[in-house]
Amino acid sequence: MTGGTGDITNLWWIAMAKANGLDPEKDVELLFSGATSARLAALVAGAVDATMLSTPQSFQAVQNGYADLGPVAPFLGEFPMMIWHVNEAWAQTHEKELLAFIRAHNKAVRYMSDPAHRTEVSEMLARASKSSLDDALKTWDVCMQIKAFVADGAISDAAVERVRDSLIAAGDLKGTPQPPSAYYDSRPAQTIAK
Repeated sequence: MTGGTGDITNLWWIAMAKANGLDPEKDVELLFSGATSARLAALVAGAVDATMLSTPQSFQAVQNGYADLGPVAPFLGEFPMMIWHVNEAWAQTHEKELLAFIRAHNKAVRYMSDPAHRTEVSEMLARASKSSLDDALKTWDVCMQIKAFVADGAISDAAVERVRDSLIAAGDLKGTPQPPSAYYDSRPAQTIAK
């Protein structure tokens, strides 16, 4: 079970299946449910044999005896997981606000990625996700291990190409593949980096 045909969890499934010699559509009966909590409930109820779960809920499944196939990051390669979007016309007339957002975002990522703040950040996650502190701490550890966050907000051309190619393969992006600059404007992030 994944979140849906256009959901990131479905892209995760496709990458993992192909890396293990499976046809992601023909070798399984694929069902969809949008939220991790609903997918976990389906797993516990026996409605599905396997599902994609986000942390920290995935740790609950492991504690309940389900197998953990590990993080999806190694199957995806460089693949941005935390990105932000802005309307291009708005950005052109609100550069000051856009750059302030990028600075604040980068500062927050650096703060939450600092090992000195591991417990504090994990406590916030535990409260927000209604999970245990232990599971939130494990989540922080996994996020740091797989480099889930980019401190400067930059996305490489290789990462943009990987996302583009994944979306084309999934049928979510139509037409001729364009260069990374057609999908991602790196100028705001580069301005902050200077």
